[in-house]
Amino acid sequence: MAYQVNVDSLNRLIDTYKDDAEMTGIILDALESFEEYHQAIYSLELQRRLYAHGAIDADTYREKVSAMDQVRSFRHNTVLSNIRLLNRLADQEHLPPFYDGTVSEDHPYRTQVADAVLSFVRGVIADRVTGGR
Repeated sequence: MAYQVNVDSLNRLIDTYKDDAEMTGIILDALESFEEYHQAIYSLELQRRLYAHGAIDADTYREKVSAMDQVRSFRHNTVLSNIRLLNRLADQEHLPPFYDGTVSEDHPYRTQVADAVLSFVRGVIADRVTGGR
């Protein structure tokens, strides 16, 4: 089953906290962590592409990829924490979960959360003309 971010719950959270700068900042920080995770994946995959085409040597590749993979993993864990936070906020407001799948560092759940978050990021970009309205 493919889990997704519940955009309606997100929009209702934003509406609930629209006059509370601290809470909207917390929500925004959580959502921005999704793009930071996306960026970490993108940068890592670009290094792999450079290596596959011989643009960087094996030692440089191993060094860069190891460091970049640590960043990616850290950002993934941050996303998991932020999903839990958004789920708690939704629960406090008696809303459906922001993400209704299992939030865990274990596989396959870790990958399922990542897929949902990356799908959400793609959706935000695709909806940029309307601003998500």
